Amino acid sequence: MTGLEAARLDIVGMLALGMVTALGGGILINALPPATFSSWPYLAVAAGGALIAFFLSRQLRQRLTLPIDLLDAAG
Repeated sequence: MTGLEAARLDIVGMLALGMVTALGGGILINALPPATFSSWPYLAVAAGGALIAFFLSRQLRQRLTLPIDLLDAAG
């Protein structure tokens, strides 16, 4: 599922997907305790980004479809 497809989710699904994606990498690097759980700003930034993506999904979809497709194909 790409970021543009995720914009079709409801707000709870978008928050969950955005926060797991943003915070998951920090958990996988074996730092104990993960910074995600010891400092709340990480969670706030992840939730804020997910909310911005949710509310601006139409504008993002119109402007960023080509760059996202190109970068996705390059990856």
